[in-house]
Amino acid sequence: MANSYGFDFLRNEHNLAPSSSATADSSAISSSSVATAYQRPNSANNAPAVIPDASHKSDLEKQADVLLFLRHHRSSGCLPPPVIYKSLGIDLSDGGTDAAVVTMLLNNPKVN
Repeated sequence: MANSYGFDFLRNEHNLAPSSSATADSSAISSSSVATAYQRPNSANNAPAVIPDASHKSDLEKQADVLLFLRHHRSSGCLPPPVIYKSLGIDLSDGGTDAAVVTMLLNNPKVN
């Protein structure tokens, strides 16, 4: 009986008192079947990048979103514009579509 999370190896090896059915199951499971049963889930690097659409938002809403994003990522330090664009869909790069938001952020005393 397979576990949907791929932790079949935990069922038998980590029991304190194995029952007769558990010993029969442990002999049927080989190391190769455990290795093939476990597959890594799709990581963020393998998934295609989906950039959110922020075109319907006003410049003030975009500024508030950027400030909230930066507040939640304080420990990351200075984040480059491509990181913000991938997360929020707001283009803060030089000559980007959201140049008004860039000037608003530069004039904002909360942003260093």
